[in-house]
Amino acid sequence: MRFTLLCMIIALYSQAVSFDFLFDNNISCLKYNDYAKLGLDKCRYPRELLGYSDKFEILGHKVTEAILRFDDKNNIKSCSFLLDYSTKQNDYNRFSQLYTEVKKKITEIRKSQPIAKKKHTFPNKRTIDLEYWETPSSRIYVISRIKIEQGGDMAFVTIRWERKDAPPAAFKTWFSPHKRYIPSVEIDGTSHKLFVPMRKQLGGTGGCWYTTIVRQLEYIGSEWDSVCCYVAFGSGEDAAGKDCGKKYGFNYKTIDFQDSGRARQLCLEAIKFHDNLADKKGLPRIIANPNDSTKVWNEFGNLNADIWKKVPLPKENIKRFQDIVIKHIDKGIPLGWSVVRHSASGKHRRMIIGYDLKNDKLYYSDSWGVSSDIKEMSFSCAALMTVWMQTITP
Repeated sequence: MRFTLLCMIIALYSQAVSFDFLFDNNISCLKYNDYAKLGLDKCRYPRELLGYSDKFEILGHKVTEAILRFDDKNNIKSCSFLLDYSTKQNDYNRFSQLYTEVKKKITEIRKSQPIAKKKHTFPNKRTIDLEYWETPSSRIYVISRIKIEQGGDMAFVTIRWERKDAPPAAFKTWFSPHKRYIPSVEIDGTSHKLFVPMRKQLGGTGGCWYTTIVRQLEYIGSEWDSVCCYVAFGSGEDAAGKDCGKKYGFNYKTIDFQDSGRARQLCLEAIKFHDNLADKKGLPRIIANPNDSTKVWNEFGNLNADIWKKVPLPKENIKRFQDIVIKHIDKGIPLGWSVVRHSASGKHRRMIIGYDLKNDKLYYSDSWGVSSDIKEMSFSCAALMTVWMQTITP
């Protein structure tokens, strides 16, 4: 039995699944299904497996995010293991210690110092550091940013494993688009749905925007991860997106739709009209208690379809929104989708991945992991809450 497969089977019965077998000199190239047995999350995008739980570790450290990528023959291509991250400026000692420990452990396993140490600078002048070791079949990297210099920045330590047939330390290769593996799938003559790689946003509020960008970049064949995206785009997404596009070979574009205040007003007026009619007919309201604060971005799931047909809606807005969605999805382009989040303030980033005109459905996904990869709502509800959209294309 192959050594790596034996390690994986043993790992299944241990308290945590360890990926230390990746450091072996004679690692065999296992298939997608071999790795799936480790309990990683499968999704409808069949070129990746994801891990977001306490049961995964590498070099004795818990893995915050594991991303395993596969080629078109289902062979493992690369892995990325985020060990820890933070946006707090006073965490320098913690990350310095983690970086030192990881480097020491890999050096002991490989019985050698790293081959090279390199620095990569993003267009916003922020940098990340990289060191790497080699085995006969693979290359192992430690990618890090230890010191946070200002707000909108992130410190992190990541271990990356890749097959040795990849160019060494080729940051631009990781960040630049390649072929898109999975095309859009036509359900019938009036609908399309795209298969876009999933991610689970790191941390709480604010993680939706860079998680969505990472998914779009992965969809066009690049290999960004969430922490590098945060560092590269965090100083101002629109300008940084365009600057990164020039450097790495993709187009970043925004589509303004309506002011967030206007979107919020339209949503609340429509909900109020619906609930007044529902009260008269003795039917459930969208908002059970009218005194509750309204999360407009998810309350529409409670509407009554028959009552909703009687709600006066801005038809021109809905038609414009529908045209934008169909135009892009038919070209195989998912849309980053900014919607009003709350009755008082805030926005949330989702992704539009498809539509079904026959049944008035918009397909979208959220940045909350595999279970949120395909959701749906009516075009009219979606148009009301839309603030702007954004695309990334090769």
